[in-house]
Amino acid sequence: MLIQLILCPILFSFLYQITNIKALTFKFLLMRSKCDFCQKTISWLQLIPIFNFIMLRGKTQCCNRKLSNSYVIGELLSCGSLIILNFTALPVKSAVLLLIYFSLLVLALYDIETYSIPIHIPIIVLITTFILGSFYFLQGCFITLFLHLMFYCCKNRIGYGDILIFALLSFILPFTIFFLILWLTFLTGGCFSIFYIVLKRSFKLRIPLVPFIFCAFNIVALCYPFLNMGGDIIEY
Repeated sequence: MLIQLILCPILFSFLYQITNIKALTFKFLLMRSKCDFCQKTISWLQLIPIFNFIMLRGKTQCCNRKLSNSYVIGELLSCGSLIILNFTALPVKSAVLLLIYFSLLVLALYDIETYSIPIHIPIIVLITTFILGSFYFLQGCFITLFLHLMFYCCKNRIGYGDILIFALLSFILPFTIFFLILWLTFLTGGCFSIFYIVLKRSFKLRIPLVPFIFCAFNIVALCYPFLNMGGDIIEY
C-alpha cells in the first residue's frame, strides 16, 4: 500500500506534464523532467511529489516562479484511485479503471485552468483500452454520432472537448455505466450552475465540464450497486 501511495502522485505528475507537450513523441519518454518556465532540467529531489511542493512553498527552485496548484491538488487526489480500486463494484478491469481515473483527473484540472483539453490524452487512452481488450466499438460509434448531433444542436452550451470525453467513455465502458456517468455529470453540473447563478446573481458563467465528469465517474464507481438497483439498462 505504501508503494502504491508513492507511485500514484508520481504517475499523475508525469501524465499532467504530458498535457503541456505540443508534439508528443517517444523521445519524450526518455527525457528528464524540465521546469515549466525556464526549461532547466529538474533534479531527482525536486521530483518528490507533494513534499517538494510544500518545501519550496509552491515555487520552482531554479527560477523561483509560482507553480500551478493543479500539481499538488492532483498529486493528493491521485491517491483516491486506491479507494476506487478497493471499494468499487464496477464490472471493469482494474487497469482500465486506473486509466480512466488518472486521465479524467488530469483532464479535469487542465480544463479548469484552460477551458480546453489536450487531444493526445484521449487518443492515448483509447489506444490503451483497445489493447487491454475493453472496447465497445458499435456502442461507441452510435453514441458518438448522437453526441455530435447534440453538439451541433447546442453549439454554445457544451464544448467540443467535453463531447470527445463522453465519446471516449462510450467506447471503453458498458452502456449502463456510461449512461449513469452522463446523467450524473449534467445533474451535478446543473446543480452547481444554479447555485452559482443564485450566489453571483449573474447568468454570465463559463463552467468547465470535465471536473463534473470526473466527479460523476467516482460517484458511479463507489455507488454502482445502489445506482444500478433497477438492473442494467442495455448491455452490448
